[in-house]
Amino acid sequence: MKRYALRWLVLFWVWLCFVPPLSAVEFSAHVDKTKGSIEDQFLLTLVIKGVTNYSLSRDITIPDFKVNFQNQSSQSQWINGKGSTQMSHRYVLFPLKTGKLTIPAFSTSVDGKEYRTQSIVLEVSDAADIPVQNKPAFVRSFLSSEQSYPNQQVLYTFELFIRKGLKVANIRFEHPDFSDFHVKELENEGRPVDRNIGGQVFESYTVRYALSPRKQGKIQIPPATLHGVQAVQQRLNAFFNNPLFASQGKPFQLRTEALELTVLPFPAKDRPQSFYGLVGNYKIQATLSQSEIKTGDSATVKITVSGPGRAESIQKPKFQLDKTVKIYEDQPSYQTEFKGSQQIGKAIFTMAIVPSQAGIKTFPPVSVTFFNPESRSFETLHASLPPLKVLAGEKEQLTTVGGNLASSQKHGVVRLGEDLLPIHQDMVILQNTGGSSGFLLSYGLIFLLAPFCFGMFFFWKWKIEHSAANKDKIRSSQAFSKFRREIKEIRSSVHENQKISPAIMMILKNYIGDKANKYGDALTSREIETWLTEKQVNEELVTQLKSLLDQCEMAQYASGSFPDEGKDQLFQQSQLLVERLEEQLK
Repeated sequence: MKRYALRWLVLFWVWLCFVPPLSAVEFSAHVDKTKGSIEDQFLLTLVIKGVTNYSLSRDITIPDFKVNFQNQSSQSQWINGKGSTQMSHRYVLFPLKTGKLTIPAFSTSVDGKEYRTQSIVLEVSDAADIPVQNKPAFVRSFLSSEQSYPNQQVLYTFELFIRKGLKVANIRFEHPDFSDFHVKELENEGRPVDRNIGGQVFESYTVRYALSPRKQGKIQIPPATLHGVQAVQQRLNAFFNNPLFASQGKPFQLRTEALELTVLPFPAKDRPQSFYGLVGNYKIQATLSQSEIKTGDSATVKITVSGPGRAESIQKPKFQLDKTVKIYEDQPSYQTEFKGSQQIGKAIFTMAIVPSQAGIKTFPPVSVTFFNPESRSFETLHASLPPLKVLAGEKEQLTTVGGNLASSQKHGVVRLGEDLLPIHQDMVILQNTGGSSGFLLSYGLIFLLAPFCFGMFFFWKWKIEHSAANKDKIRSSQAFSKFRREIKEIRSSVHENQKISPAIMMILKNYIGDKANKYGDALTSREIETWLTEKQVNEELVTQLKSLLDQCEMAQYASGSFPDEGKDQLFQQSQLLVERLEEQLK
């Protein structure tokens, strides 16, 4: 017993001699700069020294900034016999407005004692006053008109200019809040267009939206934001300065100016009662499928209204007939096409009419009323239908037989031909023959086999349809087990220098894709956020998932790799987040 005590005493003495004392605990915050423009990014570093067991969340929120976690690193030093540890958490901040913005103090607890950083004030100005031809990339947006009327189409255009040869990746466009509009995204060409601006060649990308304001007054359209990563080559030496060697990404943010649209009220003077808010220059056409029918038969009336704007905003024109004509309406058909940058809507209303009385049927004209913004006046267009000639339908006539049947003329039997088989006139045909039992047995089997085959066919068809109908449900129910299996495989196979962010991001997207019955790898963060919101998932949980996806996306282009503790934390955060999602999506 004394030998063991002596051994522990020697080990404790060695530990006191060779393990350096740790420095005092310090918690601080640093930024790479305190002044910049709305298009700049700021790097925030939270540093804690002298301790490793502390609590600090990777998901932080800062008012007036979009925050993306970049990486986490650790460092140990031994100077003059004194050891120190340092943990650094780095975040990329994108300002959301201009002015003096404050980064609040952060706090952490160590052994029951609280440590706080200092607050930092940043000065954020408008976009730097630099000629656009001298910028590596820039964006702009504009409206086709600064004034409109409710429901009148206005074109919103967003343009991105990237200097020719500049390598960018992971571009993510966030359009403004269009909640005060009916919105339709126009089809855009995916290929860039080369444009010469101030002697510099830029690749131009364009996105357009057709907006129809829902209300009157001044509507503010917030700035549009574009995030991306610019590839930065690491210049090691002449030999290694090659695109095949490692490069790191520099995140960037571009913002447009805010826009304002003035929505004018409709004139109160001379406003017809038939006006319901249709704006533009419309056309109306009415056709009748037939000019002549019989009572009980049907003819088809087709009314087509077309003009600029949303087809769904067109209401069915009034069409009333007398009680001798029944009307059976079909579902309206809405079509949208684009002529240049203008959206053209077409609404088709179809109905079957069935007259019950003969005669000449005349139809009242059908009309559409709209406000023409060019003439600033209300207009009503009419369309006439030709008259319909209705003939009396044929009545069913019954043929009766009267008089004395006996007095009817009798005719002799006429022989028309011979039977193919002989006619038996004796009882021999009724006698049992040797092969009749086998024939009856075969016939009986065929008779019983036919319904069995039909039954098996319908059962097989029902099973296929039932499996197809439940395919999405099965995929959704197995999404969580698939996620756990994939996260376990990645965690067991990851090596020290491997970047796990792309794999984690893909597994998370695949989980949401399985739940939503969509292709997970094609989902964007905004689409995932929209779907989860529709499923009434907790807003805080949606924000955490979106932040985690952004962090994984950003980490793909960050230099270096995750430390072991950072990888473990990323795995744990992903698993806990999906477990909470699974509880709300059941």
